[in-house]
Amino acid sequence: FEAEDSILDTEAAELLWKNFLQRVSLEGRIIFANPIGSRLYNLHNQQSDIDMFVISIKPTFDLIGLHEIKGTVKNPDGFRPDYTVHEVGEIARLLLLGDARIIEQMCISGSGISTQFCEMEWSNLCLN
Repeated sequence: FEAEDSILDTEAAELLWKNFLQRVSLEGRIIFANPIGSRLYNLHNQQSDIDMFVISIKPTFDLIGLHEIKGTVKNPDGFRPDYTVHEVGEIARLLLLGDARIIEQMCISGSGISTQFCEMEWSNLCLN
């Protein structure tokens, strides 16, 4: 689903976002997804790229297996859209370290893309 560096209108951006979430959900349950960068603050224009932040829960089988899983996966250089996917255990570790970027991404509301996703449990965590 790699997008070219062409101009993305809102409709194309939302389609890219939806396809990205479908792909990530094959690797684990998504509990939070939000655009970041200019689209998060509604400062994007037609030339703006898409930056995505996702928190997922890997299946138990993957977590207890013999192979170490990556807590954070980022897009390869030159790949579009830009994304960061964190496993929830990595999010917990970053929160314990006081990583302000993670707190901001988790608790900010509103965005330029209407397909933001947040499970009820995660929403309640941010409210309390």
